[in-house]
Amino acid sequence: MRNLKIFARTDIILILIVTVFLSGWLTFSYFRPTSNKAVILVHGKMYKTVSLDKDSTFKIFWKGVYLMTVQIKSGAIRVVKSTCPLKICVHTGWISKDGQVIVCVPNRVIIHTEGAKSTSYDLMTSQ
Repeated sequence: MRNLKIFARTDIILILIVTVFLSGWLTFSYFRPTSNKAVILVHGKMYKTVSLDKDSTFKIFWKGVYLMTVQIKSGAIRVVKSTCPLKICVHTGWISKDGQVIVCVPNRVIIHTEGAKSTSYDLMTSQ
């Protein structure tokens, strides 16, 4: 009979490294601080900064054209309705953690959350 090994020593080391990396990444993602405001950019320009502390619903218009309806509830924000064809921004759902983003490419709308005491930096370029 042949002696079959399921895992070699290097396989076990590789599995441990991947497990440690993934558990650290998941822990960091889960315990990210919650945001207290959201910034809305339309066509690369600042449209509005909203507080996530007060529940509200509002519509986004650009040059008189309706683009979407946004809802704020319980410290989170989401897109309720949009005029874009695939509705990916609607299916993104609620965001509340610092640095999360909702993007609507056809309408050129970006909604991202920011915390009051954020120490992370991000670079965004525009045209």
